Amino acid sequence: MISPSEITIVFQGNVSASTDGDSFRNCLEITRAALPGARVILSTWQDTKIPKSIDVDEVVRSEDPGTLPPIKFDDVGSNNINRQIVSTLAGLQKVKTQYAIKLRTDSFLEHDGFLKNYVKFNEQFRSKSDRILTSSFFTIDPFVFEHMPFHTSDWFQFSTTSALINYWSRPLVTLEEATFYENNRHARHSSYLDKKFRTMLAVEQYLCGAYAKRFGYDTPAFHNDCRKEVLKDFQHFLANHFMILDPWQAGFRLPKYNWAYKSNMQSMNCIMFLDWYRFCAKLHPERDFDPELSAAAKKRYHQKIRVGLGNRLLNPIAAIIFSKKFDPIGSRLLKLAMWSRRAQRDIKLRPRW
Repeated sequence: MISPSEITIVFQGNVSASTDGDSFRNCLEITRAALPGARVILSTWQDTKIPKSIDVDEVVRSEDPGTLPPIKFDDVGSNNINRQIVSTLAGLQKVKTQYAIKLRTDSFLEHDGFLKNYVKFNEQFRSKSDRILTSSFFTIDPFVFEHMPFHTSDWFQFSTTSALINYWSRPLVTLEEATFYENNRHARHSSYLDKKFRTMLAVEQYLCGAYAKRFGYDTPAFHNDCRKEVLKDFQHFLANHFMILDPWQAGFRLPKYNWAYKSNMQSMNCIMFLDWYRFCAKLHPERDFDPELSAAAKKRYHQKIRVGLGNRLLNPIAAIIFSKKFDPIGSRLLKLAMWSRRAQRDIKLRPRW
C-alpha cells in the first residue's frame, strides 16, 4: 500500500472566498483528513490573495497566461487550457515525493479509495509504464454522444510525479488552434454536438493525445477524428497507461458537477470503470477476471450500443432533443430508439474496438 507520506497533493487554480460555491479551505480540510501526512502545494497566480488561514505546505505562483475564446460556439466561459498547463506544471515541478495528485481548487478527496484500487488493479493488470489514475467524468466514450477519442478527464489525476510531469509538459495552445473551426469546416461525418466545437481539439484531447503519441499511439488530428486506427489505439492506450475509476470508488468530489454524477446521459457518454475493466480484459484475456464485474461490463457494453444507435437515429432532430425546452420529449424519443430491436437490426453500430 502506498503511504500518504509518499504523496504530494497539488491543488491547481484560483482561490477566492468561495470557489463555485465550495470554499477552498473546506476542500483542503477534507482532503487532508482523507490523506493524513500528505504534503500539499497550492499552485496559483501572482496576484491571488491567499488567506493566512489556508493551511498548505507551499504556495507556487505563476504569471497568468490569460484565456482563449470559448471551446464551443455556444459557450459563455473562456478556454482556460493555458492556465491549466502553466499552474499544474509549475506545481508538479515542486513535488519531491514519488507520487503526486493533481486536483482543482474547487474539488476534494473524501476517502483514499483511489489508493486501494490503484494497487489492486495495477497488480491485476500489470503495465510497463506508470498508470495515470483519473475520473470517469469526463473521460468521453467516442461511440456514444460526443465523438472525441483520447478525451481523458483532467479534474483529478494520481500517478508517479514523473508521469504527471510528462503528461503536463505541453506548449501553450495558440489562438489559431483555439479558433480552428472559425476558419475550417467540420468533418462531413460531424454530428449536431460535434459541430458545436470552435477549438481544434478539446482541452483533454490536447493533453492526452500528445502524451499518448510519445508511446507511439495514433491520435486524433482534430476533435472528432474517429479513424479506426485512432479508436483502436485509444482503447489500448487506456488499458495500458491509464486507470479509470468512478468518483465514488476514488473518493473524488467536484461539487460543481454533482449533476453529472446523477445524469443517465453522462453515465453513457463517459467511459466508466466497467468500460475500462472490459478494455483491460479484452487486451489481456489470459488474466483472471472477476465474473461479476465481467458480466456487468458486458451488459453495459450492449446497453451502450443501443444508446449510441439511438443518438445516431435522432441526430437529424438533435437541435430539438438537446434543447432544454424539449428535454422530456427528447428523453422519451431517445429511450424509444435505444431499446428498439428492429432499429438494431436495421443499422449496425457496433464499436470498432
